[in-house]
Amino acid sequence: MPNVNRIVVDTNVISYVFKKDSQAELYRKDLDNKQLIVSLFTSDDNLSGRCQTYR
Repeated sequence: MPNVNRIVVDTNVISYVFKKDSQAELYRKDLDNKQLIVSLFTSDDNLSGRCQTYR
C-alpha cells in the first residue's frame, strides 16, 4: 500500500510557504501532517532565489 502521507510539492507552492505568502493558506490543509517531497530542480530554484510568486 502506498504511503499517502507523502506528497510532491510544486515550486510555486514551496515559494508561497517559504515567503509566508497569503496564498500558502490555500494549500495548508493539504500540506499539514504530510512529508513534503521537493524535486532537486525545485530545491535549486529556492536556494538560488529564482522562485517567484506569480500573481
